[in-house]
Amino acid sequence: MKSFSLSLSQIIFLLNRSFLIAACQVVAMSAVFFGLAVVVAEARFGSLDAGWAYFSGTRVLTESSIFRGNFDPSQQEVTLNYTLRNLDDVELTIAGATASCSCTVTETLPQSIPARGVANIQARVKIDPKRSGDDLRGEIRVYTNHHRNPEILLSYVLKPSVAASATLPVHFSAGG
Repeated sequence: MKSFSLSLSQIIFLLNRSFLIAACQVVAMSAVFFGLAVVVAEARFGSLDAGWAYFSGTRVLTESSIFRGNFDPSQQEVTLNYTLRNLDDVELTIAGATASCSCTVTETLPQSIPARGVANIQARVKIDPKRSGDDLRGEIRVYTNHHRNPEILLSYVLKPSVAASATLPVHFSAGG
């Protein structure tokens, strides 16, 4: 029978090579897993962001929970539109809503959002003529029956439009 012997450097070379092969396999499998996760998230939730939100514990996603915009100070009110998306497999019941200011009224408040469905919430903000030059800020709290998301916070920041403030009188003084 023939004896087989390896030097220490040959053993180290073989171990490093085995480790490198195993590391490459792990990286390749991770890439495949990530690719599958992206495909599943796109198929089930419509986007990778929505899938990430779901796996992070969020069950109701808003396209934008902060409404930012301008308003014409000559108007009496501004209409806000929010879109809520139910990522869960069960219907979500809307129990009600409250606003941080009596100037804000929710117009269309759905009774429920179907499983994996979408609902729109519309609110009106009345503009006080005395404050028409000020920024308008407020919040709307929507209450649901979901144990993870019993309250959804929607907010708004409205600024007087530049075109309207350009019509305000401007006084110049001659330098001297």
